[in-house]
Amino acid sequence: MTDSLDGHRAKLARLTGPARTRTLLELGQKLADVYWRQGPGQPAGLPYLNEAIAAIGEAYGYFASDDAWRGQVASQLGWLHGVRFLAHAGPEPDRDAGVALLEEALAFPQLSPVIQDMSRIALGQLYLARATRVLQSPQIAAMLIGPGLPPQALADAERAAELFRTILARPSAGAEAVEAVKASLAVAEAFRDAMASVPGGAAGFNIGGMIQAMQALQDLQRLQNSRSGRGGAFPAMRSLFDADAMSRLDPLDRPVAVVDAPAPSEPPPAPTAQPDPIVPDQAALRRELHVLVAADRDVFAALAAALGPDGRDLAVDAIDDMVALAVVTTAGTGGDDTDQLMLAVALYLRGRQDAGGWALEPGGDFELAGAALARAERTLRATTAEAVPVLNRLAALLDRARPAGHSRSRQPSINDDPWMGTVFVANPRGDRPAASSDAVLVLRAFYPAARLLGAGPAEATPARPQTVVAALHTPLLQLSCAVTPAGALKLAEGTELTPDRIRTARTAGGLAVLPPTGVGLTALGDALLTAGFRGVVTWKRVVPSRIAALMLFMLHQALAGDRLDPAAAVAHVRDWMRDPRRPRPARLPDEYAPTLACRELVDEAYWGALVFRDR
Repeated sequence: MTDSLDGHRAKLARLTGPARTRTLLELGQKLADVYWRQGPGQPAGLPYLNEAIAAIGEAYGYFASDDAWRGQVASQLGWLHGVRFLAHAGPEPDRDAGVALLEEALAFPQLSPVIQDMSRIALGQLYLARATRVLQSPQIAAMLIGPGLPPQALADAERAAELFRTILARPSAGAEAVEAVKASLAVAEAFRDAMASVPGGAAGFNIGGMIQAMQALQDLQRLQNSRSGRGGAFPAMRSLFDADAMSRLDPLDRPVAVVDAPAPSEPPPAPTAQPDPIVPDQAALRRELHVLVAADRDVFAALAAALGPDGRDLAVDAIDDMVALAVVTTAGTGGDDTDQLMLAVALYLRGRQDAGGWALEPGGDFELAGAALARAERTLRATTAEAVPVLNRLAALLDRARPAGHSRSRQPSINDDPWMGTVFVANPRGDRPAASSDAVLVLRAFYPAARLLGAGPAEATPARPQTVVAALHTPLLQLSCAVTPAGALKLAEGTELTPDRIRTARTAGGLAVLPPTGVGLTALGDALLTAGFRGVVTWKRVVPSRIAALMLFMLHQALAGDRLDPAAAVAHVRDWMRDPRRPRPARLPDEYAPTLACRELVDEAYWGALVFRDR
């Protein structure tokens, strides 16, 4: 089965958009089967359940609202959310998502009778759980004395009872299902009757009815505990791909034992008017998720902070709430790839807190985070510059967390984490304003958390020798300043940083990018490599400043945007320059448009000047 799961995952990696639908449904069904064999409520099965929800949730989003298949997929997805809520004490958004999806499924007349029964059982259990939850409220005494119980609790109990009565009235219901449904109906009706007396105040409260309801609930719990797992009255959901065939089978071949029942001695109760389905407000849940993640800050800045060193201090409950809300918002309508990114971050943070190792297992949080990250990257990397550092940071963290199963197929790069500690030295003497402007454009596009040393921008720090020496311990250092023929950097206040001082710094630096000055670069590069830098991007000759600025922007696009290693990034820039039909990058600032139109870019004197050196 593991090989089959891996095969479906590998197939999905090659597909995009609606073409993934069939494979997603097949993978979700296989994962649900594995989960059911593990046993409902078993911790070992939860990762499979989580991945099944993610797979079928994505597939659900590809169906139009009037597509007949959407009903069956909504039934399956709602059932999975319900199991996670009831069998694993899942968060309330799971319950509400299950209710909305199952109500939607039951509105489809094409749904087979067996799937209808299974959906009604699951939906009734979820309504009953929501109705009885009010008794756990610390304000229950005040409710009884004062305004009474929430009207929604009474409506939920009545809706649950109606669903259970409908199942019992159908001749196809099996004996095992009938036993569980009868017990559930007794609880729903008892609670409904007891709750109906509360609005009159404590004096009119039906104490006997509540005792009867509690007794019925205990009977239901004993029945559920007598069965394997903690799934309660939830039956095993049949495959999406054989539901129609199953509906035509002999009853004895169905998944529950069926017996002939005598005709009822009296007609079933007349059904009551059905209340409108309770559909969770997706927009409200999305706002709640954004407030939880970012409060009043930019959401991408908040996600970057959560992935930083202080992210471990986040409360477990807060992370669990992030996961629950993100699961619901990504499964519903109106979501976007920002929601997928929040889901990926939340799953990673939850997996990072795992002490038992299950986050590393197939279907664990790290694998699910990688899948959500891949979905987020479909548009965010090309359209939202603020998201790129978060995408890169999370991919690097997942690579480290799962060394045998990277979130992306690539070689380790010295630029794995470029926005954490990156330093730009630009225009330190205030005589090169274009260098400051270009540095700001690159920082905004790729490294919003980086440090800028130089003159001009308000956020810059003066670039003195001691400041630059301290910055040599960085994964990425770009130098956009003048260089003497001897290789010394011309820094603030007339000072210089010589190659000898750089060599003795003994750094643990990563990649240094040198300015296109054409003088002193060999000595400067040698000093940086001797000091400990693992690579240097340098120039063989002088290149006009605007062409060099465009080439450097493309270099950082390749390093931080495409996450290429330095040698490959330099080769990518050279190839891009040589192509007269070169595409314009989506995030290239308009300031570079005139340079992009220059025909001279194909000249080897320019693209051939950019080279990479390593130790």
